[in-house]
Amino acid sequence: MPLSIRCRHTTGLNWTAIGIENVGFSDQAILGDRRQLHASLLLTRWLQCRYRIAQRNVIGHNESLSSPTTTTSSRRSSTRRTPTGTTPT
Repeated sequence: MPLSIRCRHTTGLNWTAIGIENVGFSDQAILGDRRQLHASLLLTRWLQCRYRIAQRNVIGHNESLSSPTTTTSSRRSSTRRTPTGTTPT
C-alpha cells in the first residue's frame, strides 16, 4: 500500500500502526517458516530505522490493548500520547 493510504490493521492503533502480515494458518506454521520469520525480522528492523520506532513500541496484536498509544476514538485526538510522549497536532 502507498504510505498515503491508511488501512485498518488493529483497532485503536490504526492512526499510528504499521502492520506486517505473515502467511500461515497457525502460529506454529508462521514461526516454523524460517525464511518468512527472517524476512519479518529484517522488515521490522528496517521500519524501526526508517521511522525511528523505539523497540518498546514494536508490539504484536495481543499487546495492542495495553499500548499507551491505543485509543477508542476513530479520529485522532489532540490529547493522545505518541510513543515519544509528544502530542500530535
